[in-house]
Amino acid sequence: MADDPVPAGSRHEWALAAPPDDVNTALDFLRGIWAVNPSVPAVDRAAVETALVELTGNVIEHAAERTPDLVCHIEVIVDAAAVRVDVRDAGGEVEVDFAGIAMPGDTAESGRGIPMIRALVDEFAYERRDAVNHWRLVRLVGATRA
Repeated sequence: MADDPVPAGSRHEWALAAPPDDVNTALDFLRGIWAVNPSVPAVDRAAVETALVELTGNVIEHAAERTPDLVCHIEVIVDAAAVRVDVRDAGGEVEVDFAGIAMPGDTAESGRGIPMIRALVDEFAYERRDAVNHWRLVRLVGATRA
């Protein structure tokens, strides 16, 4: 049903300003979306919440430290098939080998965010365009997973 129109009220936009916003305000934003989209199963909500908290946490930690007053634009589209999250920030270019990154060992103090995001969503993409980082998360709603 990818060609079905997106139901009215399922597109949500927000600008996270770091500081003062943080991952908790990103979580509050998503919880407001679930209130108007109650058909999204709890397991999919939790996966999207965790993935977005990890992503915005990384943006705040790594991009905001180099870019004072960073604004991170977040768009969420919810339909019967998926929850799609697009995040844009004007922080520095991210130089990570996304294909080769794996979950670090138990004693590592960092490096879990991207592998965790990849495990929680069905699509995770990063692209740098016009001095802006573009992140895309897609979680298929109600999909059977191994």
